[in-house]
Amino acid sequence: MVNCNQQAETWECGYILLQSMFDFVNVYQKQFPKMWNDTKEVTNEDIEKTLKELMPILFDGLGIP
Repeated sequence: MVNCNQQAETWECGYILLQSMFDFVNVYQKQFPKMWNDTKEVTNEDIEKTLKELMPILFDGLGIP
């Protein structure tokens, strides 16, 4: 088993990739590569929280009100 977040179904892969990229760029650069040691499954609440945090940043960057 890989020592990172696991997807329970087939549709979470985009979320896991997006969250990992966001975490790397904004949070964990100095701690890389020791950081992704969490093997918990992603919950719907995790996905909703990430979307609520990232969508305003994405829309602002694209000039979408």
